Amino acid sequence: MQITAIDENQWLTAIKQNKSYRKKENRKLRTQQRELERKKRRLKQEVTKKTQRLDRLRQQKEKEQQRLVKIKQRQQEEADKLELLKFQKAEQEYLEREAKREKAAERERKRQEKARRAAEKKRLAKKRAAEKRRLAKLAAEKRRLAKLVAEKKRLAKKLAAEKKRLAKRAAEKKRLAKRAAEKKRLAKKLAAEKKRLAKRAAEKKRLAKRAAEKKRLAKRAAEKKRLEREARKRKTQEKKRAEQKRLKREARKAQEKKRQEKRAARKAKEQARKAQEAKERREARRRQARLAKKAKEKRQEQARLKAQRQAERDKLIKKVAKDIRQKVQKLWVRPRGYYRGLSCVVEIRLKRGGAVRSVEVISSSGNGIFDFSAIKAVRKASPLPVSNKVFNEYKHFTFTFKP
Repeated sequence: MQITAIDENQWLTAIKQNKSYRKKENRKLRTQQRELERKKRRLKQEVTKKTQRLDRLRQQKEKEQQRLVKIKQRQQEEADKLELLKFQKAEQEYLEREAKREKAAERERKRQEKARRAAEKKRLAKKRAAEKRRLAKLAAEKRRLAKLVAEKKRLAKKLAAEKKRLAKRAAEKKRLAKRAAEKKRLAKKLAAEKKRLAKRAAEKKRLAKRAAEKKRLAKRAAEKKRLEREARKRKTQEKKRAEQKRLKREARKAQEKKRQEKRAARKAKEQARKAQEAKERREARRRQARLAKKAKEKRQEQARLKAQRQAERDKLIKKVAKDIRQKVQKLWVRPRGYYRGLSCVVEIRLKRGGAVRSVEVISSSGNGIFDFSAIKAVRKASPLPVSNKVFNEYKHFTFTFKP
């Protein structure tokens, strides 16, 4: 009996100890459970924060990519502008060199013209001196005083005509200066045309100079003949003076008629030259319009080709995206317990040739099994059907998997 009582007491004590131990274990488990709940909440908060931070980073990344695209476009535009400025600068330098050569040629022509005028003045001075001596000798002849007066009047008329001729030459020089300015303006636009026009102008000047030289020689010969006739007339007898005066008047009429014919010829030649210059200016304007039209068409064609290439590239990018989606979905294995409407966003990095370097979920569907099946499908689809032409766009990209 004593043994049985002792055993019962021991058993009751053991039961009490066991209950106490269980209570302690339960308290400890509840404490651990609460700690796990706190950790779980902290982990959820951290996951939420990290997800938000990833979203912000992704948005920043997209903005940075857009900014880089804009920077590339601006760099390309600046490069195009720089090429255009270089071309314009080279063209300006070429036109400046042509203008300098033209100025040098004009200075040389003026120097030659000045030397020729100086020689002409010396010749006229000698001629005037000889005329004065002749007049001094004729002054002794009283009976021919009236004739000398008439000769002086004739010389005065000749000097007036010479002044008019010089005035016309000055006007011609101004016209040539205006023509040179017009040529310089045309040279800035059509450098190649300028050479041809300059050559033609030089040829015209040479011909004009030759014509002027011929006229001057003809005039000198006529003057020499006239002096010889006057010398013969002075040696003739007094009784033939009336006849000589008549012949002289007829000769003056003939010379006046000849001068009028020359003036008419010069006028017709000037009109023809002006018509030719107007025709050349019209031709230059038409040529300039054709060049401008060709340049415009070329720019339009370049813009069209650029837009066409961009459209083809966009089309290829869309096709590659479609092929990737189809291949991944084809190799995707539906997991058990799958619910419709799930989707996740995965970030994929590729190697050259389309091989998958890495893949990870950046926006979960909330179902870990579904996310894992998406990653597995992407890895099974490696290498992805990415063309080398658009590899840079798909070297690192995000992909929304939604079967």
